[in-house]
Amino acid sequence: MGGDSLPAAVKRILKERRKRNTTWIVSEAYPPAVPRPERINHIGCSGGKDSTALLLWAIFESGYSRDSLDVSFCDTGNEAPATYDYISYLEDAL
Repeated sequence: MGGDSLPAAVKRILKERRKRNTTWIVSEAYPPAVPRPERINHIGCSGGKDSTALLLWAIFESGYSRDSLDVSFCDTGNEAPATYDYISYLEDAL
C-alpha cells in the first residue's frame, strides 16, 4: 500500500503523528531509506498460553530490543491465585 493510495483522513492522522514524533506510525508512511523513530512494542500478558507465547517470541525471536518491550498485566482482581503466581514467575524469569 503506497502513500498515494491512503485515504485523506489517514494521511492527516499520520502527518499529525509525525509532528509529535510518536512511535505508533504505520510503516507504509515511511520509505525504507528513511530512519524510523524508536518503537515501543506493547504486549499485554494475561498469563495464558497465547500471551505467554507472544511474550516469549517478542523477547527471544522477534529481534526487538528488550528496551523496546513494554509488558503489562491487567489485574481485574478476579484472577485465580495460580495466575498471580505465574505472572510473578514470568517477571522473575524473564
